[in-house]
Amino acid sequence: MPLSDPVAALRAVTTPAVPALDPATHRRLREVTDQLIAARADIATEELERFEQTAARGLRVDHERLLDLHAGRTVVVTGGTGCIGAEVTRQVATYRPARVVVLSRGRFAGSRPLPGVEYRRLDLRDAAAVRATLADLRPDVVYHLAAQHDPGLAERLVAETLATNVAGTAHLVEACGELADAGELRLACASTGKALRPFTPDVYAGSKKVTEWLLRHAAAPGRATAALSLSAVRFTHVVDNSIIHRRLADWCAADEPIRLHDPGSMFYLQSAREAAELLLTSALDSRPGDLSLSAIRDLGWPVSLLDLAIGMLVRTGSRAVLQCCGYEAGYEKRPYPALYDPLVSGERSPLFSSLEAFGVQEAPSSVEVDLLRTPAAACSTAGLAVADVMARARAEDVDDTLRRVLVETGWGLLQDWLTTLGDAEIDRHLVLLRAHAPDLVEVDDLRIRECVEFEASRRRGDASRTSGTTRPSDARTATEPRVPALVPAP
Repeated sequence: MPLSDPVAALRAVTTPAVPALDPATHRRLREVTDQLIAARADIATEELERFEQTAARGLRVDHERLLDLHAGRTVVVTGGTGCIGAEVTRQVATYRPARVVVLSRGRFAGSRPLPGVEYRRLDLRDAAAVRATLADLRPDVVYHLAAQHDPGLAERLVAETLATNVAGTAHLVEACGELADAGELRLACASTGKALRPFTPDVYAGSKKVTEWLLRHAAAPGRATAALSLSAVRFTHVVDNSIIHRRLADWCAADEPIRLHDPGSMFYLQSAREAAELLLTSALDSRPGDLSLSAIRDLGWPVSLLDLAIGMLVRTGSRAVLQCCGYEAGYEKRPYPALYDPLVSGERSPLFSSLEAFGVQEAPSSVEVDLLRTPAAACSTAGLAVADVMARARAEDVDDTLRRVLVETGWGLLQDWLTTLGDAEIDRHLVLLRAHAPDLVEVDDLRIRECVEFEASRRRGDASRTSGTTRPSDARTATEPRVPALVPAP
């Protein structure tokens, strides 16, 4: 009997991700899957093709300026054996550099060395080794992509993720700062679109929010030299090394259940070529004194995870069933309701939030790139919290402790960011929050609202709003939140 709403039926049979389903559940999912294939085969096939065709996309970039930046110079690429890193290395090599050096932690298996490129082993977690290596190479441009970038794995390897993504980036920034005293140097770093969230409890996204703060702090007066230029770019899902595509293909080949977070899940895409071009152009747009944060403006319509899975089933003829398992750790279940502002977000990259969009402009190096020049971060309570994260990560502290400290730091970073925004941005966000009041039901959403309201009250000098409320910079115990809490801290 045909189902009136097979998508709702799939969601209704949500089950944990287990190796095998019981016979009754499997029969029910078989019925739902067959009806979804019958109803959406054509649309899903087009969606799969659109997904794969994204790999051919590229940006319009200023090749003449990129040649001026790289020709005759020494360029270092960390993580240059990965998917995007290898593409960055390939593109850099076309601009006639004097020397290109790839630094990797030793994961060279399966990579194809490029002619004329040097490959060295380096673990960014080793501060002394990073300093010595860069002092030996004396690069003019550094592209930093080395990271643990699997959100699910980050939740299982918290200490390793933070030691690599946070402490490792800090070591590289410090070494570049020392070199810049002797001459001009540009450092361009890979971040993630997940960092647009005002706050996140997820380890991978949280680690990248911390690294963006580290870069802002490195640009602060008294720390940065007039010869050090810093930039970061926000990537979204890269089709060339898609974890999702690989999992779908493997499940179809084995006729195993295709485990979806939710049938309504959608996500943006970009190609490795676009990612590499974005990183290179960010170096062109960087300047001393602030952090240049870039993202692709038009990423196209987001891809439907459900249609992608159905398209793979149609193509392979697999008899795997679709299964809704809920969101695994490291993946956002529900976006912050006020994440985008209808007043400005439609004209900006979806990788900038409503709190950022007002400051975004077209990047000088490409008409297809949006640029946000973020102010330098002073050493603040948030800075002390970041230092705590780095120290605990270097010491490989207990994962649960590190996760808690990272969450606390995330609230401090939000408070720090809000203080850099203008009154117009704060007031506008209050308007958005009032419009989304019925949707603000999650604890984190309510805390974000409290942070924005606290900042607005602070600027008004409204003692009645701030009295009795714990400020992030006030004395606290290790278990207290860094912002006003509406519920007891976990």
